[in-house]
Amino acid sequence: MRQLKHLAVVEVNLEEGIDHEPPQGGWEGARRIWKRDLVSLLKDSPSTDRKFLRWKVVKSYRRTNGPGRGRAYDVVESEELEVLPETSP
Repeated sequence: MRQLKHLAVVEVNLEEGIDHEPPQGGWEGARRIWKRDLVSLLKDSPSTDRKFLRWKVVKSYRRTNGPGRGRAYDVVESEELEVLPETSP
C-alpha cells in the first residue's frame, strides 16, 4: 500500500438486491461507514498528492419493456470530497 499511486473503487453494491433487508443502521448508515473508512484510508496514505473521494448513489431497477430491457439506474446523489489532513472521517 505504501507505494500505491492510484486507487479506484469502481463499484460497491451496498444493497445486493432490492429484496434484501437493509443493514443495521439502514443504507444511509452503510454509506457513512464506507465514507468514514475510505477517508481514513486516504488520510493514512503517505502520498503528498491531492486526494479525492468521489461517489454516486444510484437507485437501480429492472426494465421490463422497450428496447433497453435489463437493469437501469438513476443517479440520486453525486458528491466529491477533497481529503485533507484535517478532514473528519
